[in-house]
Amino acid sequence: MTSSKPARDCLENGFCMLPSVFSPAECDRMAGMFDAHWEAIGRPSMQEFGMAVHPLLQKIPDMATFYAKRQVLDALAEVLDDQPRLTHTGARVSDESSDARIGWHEHYSWDRAGLASRPKVERVLFGCYVRGLSDQTGPLVVVPRKLNDAINPCPVGSNDHWPGEVAVSAPPGSVVIFDTALWHAARRGTSVGRRYLWGAHCQGVGEARAHPEDNSAAHPRVEELKKADPALRRFIDGKREQSATGRETQKGGRLKLSTLLCLAFIASMGIEGGDRSRNARKKEPRRVYPSGFVKSAMTYFRAVALSSAQRA
Repeated sequence: MTSSKPARDCLENGFCMLPSVFSPAECDRMAGMFDAHWEAIGRPSMQEFGMAVHPLLQKIPDMATFYAKRQVLDALAEVLDDQPRLTHTGARVSDESSDARIGWHEHYSWDRAGLASRPKVERVLFGCYVRGLSDQTGPLVVVPRKLNDAINPCPVGSNDHWPGEVAVSAPPGSVVIFDTALWHAARRGTSVGRRYLWGAHCQGVGEARAHPEDNSAAHPRVEELKKADPALRRFIDGKREQSATGRETQKGGRLKLSTLLCLAFIASMGIEGGDRSRNARKKEPRRVYPSGFVKSAMTYFRAVALSSAQRA
């Protein structure tokens, strides 16, 4: 398990925040896409929940360009302790006429008996708050939890204050990543204007369990964008990242254990070489012993193989 700040925050509090991931210009582009979609579908009322957009990448496929942000993908990999895989996309646009609050809820849909012994977070949500989180724009409200805490029943009414709740504040363009087991809610802002939230559910590529909120990102435009961006393709398709030599890698670029063991074995052997024509009468190739460089490589691969074996 990584010791990065996003991972530690999610283990200790159930969520982490990446401030100002997207620039003001990028945030304006996002808002423009949502406003254009609102126009295209007939300007629906923002009353009650507001405008829901699910699956987001089937409704506004050009939003896919924002899903491969390196800082977000790296943080997801650290929190999940695995290469991340996209499993759901969605968005909500609301304003001063929308509900004053989205009530308490969580998204954990697997066997809750396993929470006490799970070694890591299996699935997360991430949300990008285009105009930020504040009393004016509307905060995200959470009840912090540790990795192995039980999911206790909500002790208050759906829209009531929960003792110990935390209102999360963040500047525009920030991303919040949180465990599906985290109780959370949202409040309407005090200012006039639209609140844009878009995001995803993600799992590691090694976590194959289905979830009732999974949805598809399939769209011809998304396919075009995936071809132009390998990171986006890996994230959406959930394929294990490949190394420069084409070998499958684990999170952080580590070679598979079997590959490491093979390399360590090869490095431990001498190198058969020499001029066969010159030595033909000897019927035996000249044996060339490892150079200083190869000896260093041997030491490295043996150490990495031993480390990987211990982790396994």
